[in-house]
Amino acid sequence: MPEREKVQFLIISSREGVQEQIRNFYVMGFAQVDDWGRLTPVPNSDRVMTILTRYRKLESTDS
Repeated sequence: MPEREKVQFLIISSREGVQEQIRNFYVMGFAQVDDWGRLTPVPNSDRVMTILTRYRKLESTDS
């Protein structure tokens, strides 16, 4: 059984909107700017997306 679980956060918006939200998360202490993935174009759209991957430790459920 894995000891940790992947948790991912996705932002989809205009390039400016994504960059602004990344900066907001940085100011809040949520994530470093460089923690986010590369901006990727959304197919058939004028928007971009980025993803942040974190991991959470799984608690033991043994009784």
